[in-house]
Amino acid sequence: MNSLELTKPITTESLLAEFESRFNQTMDLSKFTKEELEDTANHIRTKIHNITQNTHFGEELQNNDYQKNQMMLDIVNQAINEYGGNMASSIIGKATGEIKDKLSKGQAVSPADRKAAAQAMKTEGVEEQSEL
Repeated sequence: MNSLELTKPITTESLLAEFESRFNQTMDLSKFTKEELEDTANHIRTKIHNITQNTHFGEELQNNDYQKNQMMLDIVNQAINEYGGNMASSIIGKATGEIKDKLSKGQAVSPADRKAAAQAMKTEGVEEQSEL
């Protein structure tokens, strides 16, 4: 492992590439809605729970099905994070970007812009808290 690998952002694509290289299988998550991804994650969690309940402590680390399901869960969770994150981040990024441009040019920020940016950031904060 190179030290540069520690700084690379984890994406669904990078996890899928690792999954394909380890297990010679791939997953197509592009047609899933967020709800379907969450249902799939719950189904995989149930499989992992069944494996851990039926094996002795530490044996699951050598169980190929456990490793495969755990990696699938990581991929689906990352896809869920990216699914919600991209839309919210682009809205906030656009709103704050426009406000930053106005401020850098010395222009006043309208109350409507302030309110829209505050609402977008408030919504994002609620989504982040619900994930915790």
